[in-house]
This record gives sequence, structure tokens and C-alpha cells, in this order.
Amino acid sequence: MDSTARRSGGGLLEGLYRVIMRRTSVYATFVILGAFAGERAVDYGVHKLWERNNVGVLQPTLLFCFLNVDQYLFLCTCQYLVLLGLLISFSCVLS
Repeated sequence: MDSTARRSGGGLLEGLYRVIMRRTSVYATFVILGAFAGERAVDYGVHKLWERNNVGVLQPTLLFCFLNVDQYLFLCTCQYLVLLGLLISFSCVLS
């Protein structure tokens, strides 16, 4: 078989190799984004399965029972700011 004919045709795997795996930076980005997307898909699926199996058993979230919407949003904002502060301090420690 002629090597030029083999290269010009290419298959699905060769196309994936050309697009994704030829450069390390692109491959690493593909792996990280794939892991993130896979984690989100599994988390969503397990959450929906859990809700489906526990219909009528689950209680509403306690925060919604005791807090109004403004207080709940304030708590979420505070948690976000604390996590952001931890992330900044951790990055300062590493550098």
C-alpha cells in the first residue's frame, strides 16, 4: 500500500489525533474539560436518580423553611466570598 494514499484518506482516529492529541497543551485542555463535563453529567444523573427513588420522602431544604429569599441569597454570596478569599490566599501560599 502506498503511504501517500494511506495518509490522504485517514480515518476517525487519525482525525482525532490530528485535532486533539498532536499538541500537549490541547490534549491536556481536552482531558480537563472532559473530566469536568463527565463529573457534571454523573452528578446530574445521580441527583435525578436519587430524587426519582425518593419521591414523597424528601423534605424541602431547611434553609427555605426558615429564611426568605433575600437572606438565602445573602448567605450564598457570603459563602462565595469566603471561598474566593480561600482561593486567593491558597494561590499566594503556592507562589
